Amino acid sequence: MIYFLFTLSYLLDIILLILLVILILGVWQLIKSLGQDFKLLEKIKIVPKIISEKPAVTFNQYAQKNQTGTYTVSYDQHKKINMLIKRLIGSLFGFITIKLFIISLIFLNIPRPSEAQPNFYSAFYQINNHSSYSQGTATLTEWDENGITLSAGQNSGNYVSAPIGNGKNLNQWKSLSWEMDNSYNQKPEYPSSTIAVWDLDSLANCTSEKYSAYKCQTSNVMETQGIYNSSAYNFDGFKSKVKIPQNLNFSGSFTIGAWIKPNINLLNGSEEQNFTILAKGYGDYLDKNPYEFRYNFFFGFKNGSLSLIFWSDTNKEHWVEAKNTKYNFVAPNWYHVAGVYDDKAKTLKLYIDGIEQTSVVADYDGDKIDHSFYNKDNFPSWLGSSAYRWQDNEEKLINVFDGAIDEVFVANSALDILDIRKLVNQSGVITFQVRTGDTLPLSSEFWGPNNDKTAYFTQPQNNDLSFLSPSKYLQFIFYFYRPNTNFKPKLKSAILEYIVPEEADLRIALQANESNNTQLTRNLDKERQGIALFINFFKTKPTSDLDWQFVNLVAYNNIEQRDLVKEQTAITAFVKKMKRLPKSDLDWGIIRALAYCPKGQTLLASWLNLK
Repeated sequence: MIYFLFTLSYLLDIILLILLVILILGVWQLIKSLGQDFKLLEKIKIVPKIISEKPAVTFNQYAQKNQTGTYTVSYDQHKKINMLIKRLIGSLFGFITIKLFIISLIFLNIPRPSEAQPNFYSAFYQINNHSSYSQGTATLTEWDENGITLSAGQNSGNYVSAPIGNGKNLNQWKSLSWEMDNSYNQKPEYPSSTIAVWDLDSLANCTSEKYSAYKCQTSNVMETQGIYNSSAYNFDGFKSKVKIPQNLNFSGSFTIGAWIKPNINLLNGSEEQNFTILAKGYGDYLDKNPYEFRYNFFFGFKNGSLSLIFWSDTNKEHWVEAKNTKYNFVAPNWYHVAGVYDDKAKTLKLYIDGIEQTSVVADYDGDKIDHSFYNKDNFPSWLGSSAYRWQDNEEKLINVFDGAIDEVFVANSALDILDIRKLVNQSGVITFQVRTGDTLPLSSEFWGPNNDKTAYFTQPQNNDLSFLSPSKYLQFIFYFYRPNTNFKPKLKSAILEYIVPEEADLRIALQANESNNTQLTRNLDKERQGIALFINFFKTKPTSDLDWQFVNLVAYNNIEQRDLVKEQTAITAFVKKMKRLPKSDLDWGIIRALAYCPKGQTLLASWLNLK
């Protein structure tokens, strides 16, 4: 609506200008129609009469006659021009009336909030050393080697900052960024040799689009919280099945890795604890040798020991095993496990949480180890269980894992310890939330993006906080998590950017109200704003009476007699300078200063010249 009124006002200015030009030309023609050669002063003198009086009277008085008393010019033409001019004058007054009405509507329709908005400048709050860290509150966290990390033996904890803000002004919160010692809260970049990744983030799709060649058939599997700030599959130990029907065909060196979280303690030497993590193999009840299960490879637990087994040919008895006979897996903790076969070096190795834990590498029958990896059978692969075909094509499940499995991958190369340890170290989680308020201590809940208390900020750069309402104080809380205690996710620094009202000299010269000889009620916040704007516009502090007159008008927006024409000109200048319409009390104070204050006139002239 307001934009329409401004546009209409400008169009009326153009129409009025055109009518005025036509009126001047018409008056000129009207004088000419009298046939007399009047001098300039005479023309100016008779114009009001020939416009206001009847055309017959003015024609009889001023029209040219010959010696016989006969008119030498046409009365009809004079009358016609006279009537046209009268209509033009009526139109001019009509459009001027409309113009004034529209100006009134503009002033009535522009919204004005009850409080002015102050001038702001950027401020920062940073945690980057022990001194700044000690101002906050640590729970199961500590300052360690130039950063905040979890205390010894703790898998989770948090750190709450001190309240940020001086308690005097309403701050506008802008963004928070932080620096970590690793890339947390996101999926790792798997090596280029990776041929399959089952991220298990969704029951509908067990793998990402990049590795979609190896999809899953699932049943009796539940989704649960996993690693890398994502989901995992939970297996029940009895009926859970994840089958990969496509032939997972590779040869030479390989690495198999996964995250596991057992629901029961897995103890070395426990004969009944046989669980699959990833295997390729199958058996068929209808074969010549029923119940015989043939594998190409198996990675999981055999008699409670983490094992990597592969077969060197089609003979079921020819296999090589690497196993750990010392490490016990305690429920319900997360562990990263990996099995590596290096075809060039002819070695098999096991890694637990990025540390080599290979106890035994042996051939089944005790002979010299045959490192020829045979993976040519067109068998399905299995996650968290294995199966063979039973009667009526029913698949009989065996070795069903009891617990959660996440981020299973196969790479067609032998990863070294640094590659594996990087996958482990990236599993840490560092996130944050915020809360605000005007009274200490802050006691409200912490919130994530868009005021969602169940969400968390996870990306380290420029997290937008503009959704928060202005407040005197803000606190942020950082949450730390690691699946095990073999590494330390560390927050190296955090920085909060916000904007606060600009401080200014509070000295002000209040002018007496001459109509009632009483002083204005002082408002120091408004005075600060007026002084800050004066400094911004004139690049100096106010000193003279005229300077303080400008500040007073901006601060208190108070004028005795208004001049709408002056204010319209000031509005035009304001829009040109600010690239927006006036909205707040402070904006209208600027307009009054431009319109009525001598100091403001210098700004008015320069702003009007802006394009």
